[in-house]
Amino acid sequence: MKNRTQTLITVILMLLFLTSVPLVLLNTAGYRINIRTRQLERTGILILRSAPPDAHILLDGVLQDERTPARLSQLLPREYRVTAEREGYRPWSKLLTVESQRSTFAEDIILFPDQLPVRVADAAARSLAVAVDGTLVYDDTTGSTTEIHFLRPNGEETTVTRVSHRSGGDQWLRLRWSPDGRTVLAFGDIAPTLVSLDGAQRVLTVPGPLSEAVWSGQDLYLLADGRALVQSEDGATRPVTTSTAALLWRQEGLTYVGRAATGTISVDVLAANGSILRSALLRLPGNVGWYRFLPSPNGLLTLLGDGRVRVFDAESGATRIDRPAYDAVWRLDGTPELLLSTNFEIWTVNPDDQAQLLTRLGAPIRGAAWYPGGTHVLYASGDAVAAIERDDRGGRIITPLFTLPDLGAFIVDEKGAAVFAAAAPAGKPGIFRYPIVIP
Repeated sequence: MKNRTQTLITVILMLLFLTSVPLVLLNTAGYRINIRTRQLERTGILILRSAPPDAHILLDGVLQDERTPARLSQLLPREYRVTAEREGYRPWSKLLTVESQRSTFAEDIILFPDQLPVRVADAAARSLAVAVDGTLVYDDTTGSTTEIHFLRPNGEETTVTRVSHRSGGDQWLRLRWSPDGRTVLAFGDIAPTLVSLDGAQRVLTVPGPLSEAVWSGQDLYLLADGRALVQSEDGATRPVTTSTAALLWRQEGLTYVGRAATGTISVDVLAANGSILRSALLRLPGNVGWYRFLPSPNGLLTLLGDGRVRVFDAESGATRIDRPAYDAVWRLDGTPELLLSTNFEIWTVNPDDQAQLLTRLGAPIRGAAWYPGGTHVLYASGDAVAAIERDDRGGRIITPLFTLPDLGAFIVDEKGAAVFAAAAPAGKPGIFRYPIVIP
């Protein structure tokens, strides 16, 4: 009896060994039995990365042992509901398909803070601008008086100048930082004023209302009452050209001046001494209200106006993009991608005019901005600001960020990892800060 038992145990162990070895080998080779299909299938891999990291991972609602960044292997090929969660942040959730013998990547997961924006200043602001060091400049406009304020990254606030409006002028205020982030030019319905971080200020003397201003190093190129001027750092002013100008731009060491003719505006390229290097590089319809140049990647020229955005080759003048748009902005990291918005749509376009529709809304779009890294786009509609993911697998995720009554201008501060917005909750105007995560 004893021998029979030993023999039986030996046979059972041998059978277990013989049946388990192939399973172990198949598992090692990336095979698993799919209970749903009752078939042996080759598995796939899911690679996840989030900002911030250390987020919990759930697959179809089941918590995994790993946290981001993570590599989940031996997954059966099918669609999964992938969720990333971290305390204090809004969860991210998307349907992703894992394929046999392939890796599926989701490395641009952004977890947005689950908190309300914080009031950082009391001001009725019309315009916001951020310097390279993260210093915010904004206005506080009450009645016929505008104050210019600086808000440093450490939270220190400084009031640097107070100016009065001029009557009958442009009803918008523009704030333009110098490239080194030490001086800002404020112009529009106020006297054009240079304001430095140290408090120094100087009102520019120009022959009429200032309609455009472009920094080139420490020089300022100005368009005032049809005259194109350049003002050097010491305050000396000289004409760029003696001809009447309708447009002015400075890029890559060249000056672009638009001249109005019958029904058209022709844009010439000028040398430093004012001589024409290229006549009529661009020809634009002249029967429109306004045009303005936009900062562009090297080799391209971008014009907004007439309800359209037009992109041209800076060498040949050939049209690269011509699309409806009321606002447009290129990525600041140098990647040649243009973000444009119409009343109800947001698009991204590359210089070859290959376009991608991100969203179409039922309410007017009030503004759009690139998220740092270009993985998302922020936009305002009504009193709400939201982020839309550019990855369209499983549908683009739209994350509501915050809502502020009487929302006005908003701007992304990449240096300080924040969104600043002007609003007036309960009728009390102010500047609000919402933190973001930089990937």
